Formats: sequence, C-alpha cells, structure tokens
Amino acid sequence: MEFKYFHDTEKQTVYRMLTQAIIIEQRDTRNKKNSGWSLRMQIELTRADNSLVNNHWKYPCGEFPQQYFDARYSKESALAYFYERYTPRCQEIDCATYRTLMIEYEAKARANIGS
Repeated sequence: MEFKYFHDTEKQTVYRMLTQAIIIEQRDTRNKKNSGWSLRMQIELTRADNSLVNNHWKYPCGEFPQQYFDARYSKESALAYFYERYTPRCQEIDCATYRTLMIEYEAKARANIGS
C-alpha cells in the first residue's frame, strides 16, 4: 500500500492517507448495469493537542470518509470530487518527515494531562 502524508503546522497535526481510495462499483441487481460508485478511505491523524482520558484519546485518531455517486458521474469525476473534498488542506510531506513529526506529536499528546 502506498500513502500520502500531510502536515498542518498551525494545528500541529500530521495525516496519512492511501494514495488510492477504495472504489466499489454498484450494480443494479436486475439488469446488471452500473448504478454508481461507492468510495471510501481511511485517514490516520496524530495531533499534538490530543490527550488520553480514561485510556481513550480525547480526539479521534482517524477519519473514515465515504460517499456514494450515482451512475451519472464517471468513475474519474467521482474520484476527483472525493479527493478534492477529503484530502487534508495542508502541506504534503515525505514519509521520513511524517514519521519524525508523528513520533514528536504523539509524545506531546501522551504528555498532556487528560482534560
């Protein structure tokens, strides 16, 4: 699996997402025609301002966007819209930078007292 990595310096958050969304072609059961596309993806995030509260993170550590597009949209246009809507709006970084920042932000989050 290949990933893209992003860094939001203002929020001190790093994101990791698959380079390719999961695409499931939906078919009409009667005539076997394409009735649309289901797209989904997992986005992992690490925030420096997170904290453990009763052994659970205060803020979510992942997002799971999913969306259905009917057959009037092509596969390419559905993917383009999906990526435009769900790709983090911040700087793309490389894997090594992501790992360094993820370790740093997780250490900060673990040091935060649950509030």
